[in-house]
Amino acid sequence: MKLTFRPKSGLIILIQYIILSTLFCNVKAICEDIDKDLRDFCRALDAIKNNKWELPPNRPELRCVTLGCFCPAVDGKTDGSINGCILPNGKQLGKCLRQEFRMLTDEQREAYFKTIKEMKANNDFDIIALLHRQAWDEGGAHRGPQFLVFHREMLKAFELAMREASYKILQSTDVCLPYWDSTMDGSLPSPKDSYFFTADFIGSTNASGQVIDGPFSPWQTLMNTEYIQRDVGRHGSCYKEEYITWQMNQTKIENIIAYTSISDPGKCPTRVYSGNPELAHGGPHTFIGGNMGYITESANDPVFYNHHCFVDYLFEQWRKAKQNYSQRPIQYPLDNPACETKIHYRNEKMTQFPYIRNIDGCRNEYTDNMYEYAPRPTCSLQKPDCGSKYLFCDLSHVTIRCIAKVRIGGNCRGFTKGEKVCYNGECVNNVCVPYPPTSTTTPTTTQLPSTSAPYDEDEDEDDD
Repeated sequence: MKLTFRPKSGLIILIQYIILSTLFCNVKAICEDIDKDLRDFCRALDAIKNNKWELPPNRPELRCVTLGCFCPAVDGKTDGSINGCILPNGKQLGKCLRQEFRMLTDEQREAYFKTIKEMKANNDFDIIALLHRQAWDEGGAHRGPQFLVFHREMLKAFELAMREASYKILQSTDVCLPYWDSTMDGSLPSPKDSYFFTADFIGSTNASGQVIDGPFSPWQTLMNTEYIQRDVGRHGSCYKEEYITWQMNQTKIENIIAYTSISDPGKCPTRVYSGNPELAHGGPHTFIGGNMGYITESANDPVFYNHHCFVDYLFEQWRKAKQNYSQRPIQYPLDNPACETKIHYRNEKMTQFPYIRNIDGCRNEYTDNMYEYAPRPTCSLQKPDCGSKYLFCDLSHVTIRCIAKVRIGGNCRGFTKGEKVCYNGECVNNVCVPYPPTSTTTPTTTQLPSTSAPYDEDEDEDDD
């Protein structure tokens, strides 16, 4: 595979700025109106090429929006109903439950990791990563209303490929895509010190930014590198709660399924806001950095899918709060050449998914049939338990909420109500340190005579 030239982040930002300022005179003015840590991402939303890539024609099951349609892919037998599917083990195939990553049990998390690695081995992971890259090159999936609906269809296809892979290696169809609520990491004094960035979750990095441990190391990328690259916490931010609040307060569809790269600001009747889901989601991309910081490379990092799953979670919460059931599949921004390119229009074929239109990404069938979301973790003064050993309840600040635990060596400053901030450690002088070793005293025993054969402890341990 051809090696792609990738300048350092500072240089790439400068190059993007010069090119985009020259070719797209309106972009600079639009992007200057949004939050500073989103501006580089905003400017990058206007670099486009023209290529094609679609789902393989021999994988029709990835197009399904009913369990009955998907059923044969996991050797099930359908009864002819929309979602009726009996698996070989006699159980009913159910829709996926997407939970916050830290709410998975250790066993569920391990099954998820095995499934993603199987997808990497069978090329499904790379197929979908390439699909995302080509969608960007074609000018769709980003820079406008297609953003949310494209990624919804993409995540659905990814999750169906997951269920096929987990059925093959684990004989289970219950492995589902977890979402990453990065607001829980962003609430730490140093978000990069979250335990999420360790070998037990998505891995840690060395001085060169290579992911050197965890389930995704090594990891051959489409850029022909042996390791995923990250630069956690250097730029950007985790998802901001203020953006979520802004989104949930919106009543106009065009502020959610939004125009984010307006062609003619003088004629487009709306404007770009930092809280628009597409722009707001750029902060965590930049926060993770490395491959995640480049739109053409981001889907090579497995955390991409967990992050976008949270974006889709927020989209679904808005739909439930601000639309009734009959409105959800039909409400879409008006086609307007002053606000968007034609590829984002309501009835245009969806980039990389030409079997549906953009408006079809608003169908109720996704969550009626294929998946549903577990709520974000919460806690209270009366119940200061987040339900996960990887989270703690912040009682020290105005808003009581669940926050990610801190790794050993990380910053634990600012929590004064006795919270257990550190994972497998304690906060000493504002730093997480391991628990001190506990001393044990071996009791003295008296050997009693026995008529049976002696117990050979060493031999028994060797047998184990």
